[in-house]
Amino acid sequence: MEQHYFEFIVNNPSNKSKTLTAKVNVSKKQIIDIRNYIFNTYEKFSLHPIDVLGEWRETDDNTIECTVTRPANVIYMFATD
Repeated sequence: MEQHYFEFIVNNPSNKSKTLTAKVNVSKKQIIDIRNYIFNTYEKFSLHPIDVLGEWRETDDNTIECTVTRPANVIYMFATD
């Protein structure tokens, strides 16, 4: 089965040599919807957060992962849209 996910690398602001990798598993439809939204609203989207609600688990040193089970668990659109 093909996996669909976003992966983010977050730098530790107090120690630049330390990073955290966050992997968000989503359905194929969700990844297409989110990708299209970001590409179509790039100028407005820049520097806005994406919130992922769910159960995060540590999968490796400095790596966390979450599998999205409901579309409402990923918040990427904004009230101004």
